[in-house]
Amino acid sequence: MKDRKVWVKKFQHEHLRAVRTLQQRPYLTTVKELPSTRYEGAGGISGLYTYGSPGTALAPLRNVLAEDGKFPGLRLVTQRLRRVFGAIYRTYHDPVPWFAGLVGMKHTNMDLLILPVGYTPELHATSDDVVLRPRSDMAFWITGHFQSTYYRELEKHKDKFDAKAWTMLHMSRAVQPDTNKNSTAGNAHWAAKVGWNLVAQSVNCNLGRTELIFRDNTSLYQDPVTKACTLSFVGTHHITQWLVNLRFRRGKFCGIPNVHRGFRNQVRCVITSKKWTEEMKPALAACPALYITGHSLGAAQAQLVAACLQKAPKEGQEGWEDYQHLVWTPPPAEAVGLLPPLVAQEEIDKFTAMEAAELEAAEQSETEE
Repeated sequence: MKDRKVWVKKFQHEHLRAVRTLQQRPYLTTVKELPSTRYEGAGGISGLYTYGSPGTALAPLRNVLAEDGKFPGLRLVTQRLRRVFGAIYRTYHDPVPWFAGLVGMKHTNMDLLILPVGYTPELHATSDDVVLRPRSDMAFWITGHFQSTYYRELEKHKDKFDAKAWTMLHMSRAVQPDTNKNSTAGNAHWAAKVGWNLVAQSVNCNLGRTELIFRDNTSLYQDPVTKACTLSFVGTHHITQWLVNLRFRRGKFCGIPNVHRGFRNQVRCVITSKKWTEEMKPALAACPALYITGHSLGAAQAQLVAACLQKAPKEGQEGWEDYQHLVWTPPPAEAVGLLPPLVAQEEIDKFTAMEAAELEAAEQSETEE
């Protein structure tokens, strides 16, 4: 209830201001990008997988490499059904995917998988309606945004839809400090659950005194069998990041107009950092295929980066100032190799044992109570 009161107070003003702005300037919801030529050799992503993502732009982000503009992959959102009377049910959703809609932000052009608690998931092909879903229910079902809720509900149906969604969920969890316990071994442990290796990390920079951003470790993983890589962005886990989420000023990223400026700034904190340049970009250069994932704020960043990678404007064209930090040209087949894991198996095993011991102790404590 406290969260609901805080959000309502904040969004009441933001919602009215956004409505007035869009009524006066409806053209803002129409994408007007200058045509551009792609960077020579630029790669296109193999999939985008987001969990609990907010809307990111006034016009849905499009995949410029697809005729229908759809990104490969899935957008996942949890749902709760509550019986109100007889056969009448009310639906509640993870609140983060709809709160940006209160100020006109729309979701990326990609298929949507609704995960209702205790029921069979619903797959919705992207459309003008789907990019607006879920709509506001003002229930503020905060538990629905927890990654543990996504994990529990998707696990029951992991083989019924896109199997990559289950794999990518592990990478979106691996980067979370509350999951990996601020440990590189914990990060690698979660990726290893689905057979992937942690191969590179970067630390965000701070763009200025007004950017109160927690310094996160964006991570790169590799499948040792296919050599494909996954880039995972850290989700919301610190109160300062909610300040970013609650800023609804418009900005431009990679030449794409009217994106959420707070999310844009967070991406720039990642891709302009020293460790990104020195460690992440060289590792990316060895990846023959690339997936992008994230939860919450991390999902918003993932969508912006995916759109920029697909656009890939060459030097001198609008958007180059951002894409220059993301340039990814897949290596030729004969040059593809296996990147060395950042964490030794021994360290992962130690973390696994520690986590098992903590779980056992917690269960024993609950039994005694």
